[in-house]
Amino acid sequence: MNDDRSSLSIPDTLRQILQFWKALLGRASLCQMLVASTLMLLGGLSEGLALLYVVPLVQSLDAATGSTQEGAGWLPQLASRFGLQSSLLGVLAIFIGLASARAFLIRQSDLYLSGLRLNLIRDARVELYAAIAHANWSFLRGKRRATLLSALTAECDRFDSAIHYALDMLSKAILIVAHVIAACLIAPTLTFGALGTGLLLAWLVRARLVESLRLGEALSSAYENFHHQASEFLAGLKIAKSYGAEDLHVSALSRVIDEVTDNWLSYIRSSANARLFQDIAGAGVVAIFLWLSVAFFHMPVAQVLALTLIFYRLLPLIQGLQQTMQQLLHASPGAQTLFSLITACANAREPLRGRSPRAFNPCPVVRLEHVSFKHGENDPDALTDINLRLPPGTLTVLSGPSGAGKSTLLDLLAGLLRPTQGSIWVDDRALTDDLAREWRNSSAYLLQEPFLFNDTIRANLLVAKPEATASELHHALTISGAAAFVDVLPQRMDTIVGDRGARFSGGERQRLALARALLREPALLILDEPTSSLDESNAQAVMEGIEALRGRVTMILATHRREQVRAVDLSVQLVDGRLTEIQSTAAPWPNQAFEST
Repeated sequence: MNDDRSSLSIPDTLRQILQFWKALLGRASLCQMLVASTLMLLGGLSEGLALLYVVPLVQSLDAATGSTQEGAGWLPQLASRFGLQSSLLGVLAIFIGLASARAFLIRQSDLYLSGLRLNLIRDARVELYAAIAHANWSFLRGKRRATLLSALTAECDRFDSAIHYALDMLSKAILIVAHVIAACLIAPTLTFGALGTGLLLAWLVRARLVESLRLGEALSSAYENFHHQASEFLAGLKIAKSYGAEDLHVSALSRVIDEVTDNWLSYIRSSANARLFQDIAGAGVVAIFLWLSVAFFHMPVAQVLALTLIFYRLLPLIQGLQQTMQQLLHASPGAQTLFSLITACANAREPLRGRSPRAFNPCPVVRLEHVSFKHGENDPDALTDINLRLPPGTLTVLSGPSGAGKSTLLDLLAGLLRPTQGSIWVDDRALTDDLAREWRNSSAYLLQEPFLFNDTIRANLLVAKPEATASELHHALTISGAAAFVDVLPQRMDTIVGDRGARFSGGERQRLALARALLREPALLILDEPTSSLDESNAQAVMEGIEALRGRVTMILATHRREQVRAVDLSVQLVDGRLTEIQSTAAPWPNQAFEST
């Protein structure tokens, strides 16, 4: 698609429609599209037959009233060959049969097309969700949450609409062909004249196609801004209320909603203007052609009535096809945004591999050798030449000022990021992209703000180890110090924690998160400022639980206050992305050696 919206042209709109159809055909099987096309074709044929039968129907009515009309028509003659009477009742019976067949085919077509559309949008949502879930962290951390949320919601809905309009275009095209064939059998000259006039009317409003595509592109940006503003407001709702800034956020949200509303109103206005012109011009064209059929071609009344019905439906169908194209062009940029994000996530997908026959040791030696990292190609190094060894079963404290690179270093150790230079080793295995996922399954990461899902305590713990038994769950709660308050709850582990764990205090949430981390018996436990948001008593309780794990699990803990941690094996200080101090602060474990450069 042309990124310069002001230079969009008719070829761009046709290219956009073709690209969408190509993408749609790539997602629906050939069999599905053949069935859909066949049902629409049969519906169109039944429509044409029903329209053609208007001529003998009117002739039969004339005969019943004593009037005569020349030319009985080929349909009644064909019916007579099959033993059907050409009387008024016989003609009416055939007409009812054709109408019933048409109604049945339209019903089947609608049901099948609706099922096809719903399955396609369902598959697209799941594909996008899976693509996001399996993309690497380096890619995801560079994406705004609003971009992902907008794609999963608004853009998926627009893709749904685009599928509907694309299939509706095909249906209208088939119906137009059926009407043209039926009209040609009555008056071919007038039919081609009416068809040409209808196409001319559509061409006269071609600029509306470009306008629809431009507005559709703008709507994608407007929806992303809306989701960004809404998610920011909900995430910071407590802060907004505490500062009395509710009206400020409401005003900001109102502005982005106005942007979405204005876009839709502009599109509706553009479509309405095109429809107004086509309706008025179409009525004039129908009147002119009817006058010509009587004044110059001297057609029988029955044929004039049938032609009137066909023309009165054919021109709106041509106009409707043009309007459906407008609707598809307005919705298709949402589908393109969806497809582009799926492709980008797929390109950033982490390698998937089965579990290695040589699993990580329960307490491995983790080493960083000359590790450097930068967030972007043109950015300065966030970490520079890091050399560090974490012996098994030890607790390492990583301190340093904000912005020193502590969280980046922890992300590298967790296998979420890959070093720009250097390597990370787990025992004698280099932590490559192929091993990163397996390593994360063998380690645990406790964040500064513990996240709990709005579910039971049990369900939150089982995220780490779905097959864990009740005794394993309680053991993890006991080690983390969470069993003391969980066991006194009326529903114990079946207690709902609330949104993000709102049912519990900060210290309780942190201990539940620690229990979840310990449940998987990690080879490495990574803790990022686990007590920074806790009061002194809660912080001390959490730290006692962490210190009690020394000798059982290898741990690294990032903190601004290293004096808060008493039982430490190794103290490391990070300043401006460089290790400035590495100090052993406890009696070393057997065969333990600390390395630094």
